[in-house]
Amino acid sequence: ALVVSGSTPVAKLRLVPWWSQPTVADRGPRPVARAQGSLSVIGRLTAWRARAGATSAAPRSSWLACRATGRASNSAPIDGPPPGLSPTDLVDHLVELAERLRPFDQIGVGFPGPVSAGRVLDGANLTLRAGPGSDVDATLAPQWRDFDLAGAIRRRLAVPVVVCNDADVAALACATGNGRELTVTLGTGVGTGLVIGGRLAPHVEHSDTPLLGANSLDELVGEGTRKVIDAELWQERVRKVLEYLDEEVAFDRCYVAGGNARRVWRDGLGDLRSRIWVTSEPVGLLGCARLFSD
Repeated sequence: ALVVSGSTPVAKLRLVPWWSQPTVADRGPRPVARAQGSLSVIGRLTAWRARAGATSAAPRSSWLACRATGRASNSAPIDGPPPGLSPTDLVDHLVELAERLRPFDQIGVGFPGPVSAGRVLDGANLTLRAGPGSDVDATLAPQWRDFDLAGAIRRRLAVPVVVCNDADVAALACATGNGRELTVTLGTGVGTGLVIGGRLAPHVEHSDTPLLGANSLDELVGEGTRKVIDAELWQERVRKVLEYLDEEVAFDRCYVAGGNARRVWRDGLGDLRSRIWVTSEPVGLLGCARLFSD
């Protein structure tokens, strides 16, 4: 996710998605402290991961322009680099996107992998030769390790840049500031972000956890698996993943987002249903704006 914030101050920025019951309407306004801008943009980097394994053609990422009120104004696809993405490829792509939207004051990026202080710890799926399920490119993996993505973008565009794990960005968007709130993103793999009392907790990578005989949660319910197993079996696995995460985190609320959130059957969530909200909206838009909030 990429959010570019412009120079016009706004009192609040809200993204009100189509939440499943209970609805977001019951939760009141969702202000973003000192969010700046007349225009925000979200570039969906996860689209590269989700589509890379489905076609040999170069994947595409989409961006959504949004006014400071949170209302979308337009959207368009942008050609992305092929599978096996280098740091240079990604920086070039983000700079190209951002340059179309000048003037802006700051950039927030949600990266699909572990990040610390703006530095990428592991390129994750971006290092795969041909998308999900393929081999890791041995030449790419070292390039991504400890890569200063925030610094690289900052040097090119000369504005403040914050880079955060994309699931943590989604968690910032979904959280209300009450209790322990876990956000789970379902797409190419599984991402998680935890907010406690309105503060983002240190990132814990659950996606590599073995469960139910699978080597990882990504393998258990990721897009590659979902395409080849029965829909009811996938739903059951999703419920088991959420139950496991509840045992680990003891969440008060859980928000399910990401490309495959729309496929989740709430009726199949059992006793968890009363504590789970589901949305298929691009929550990275609000989450990246909140990277610059207190």
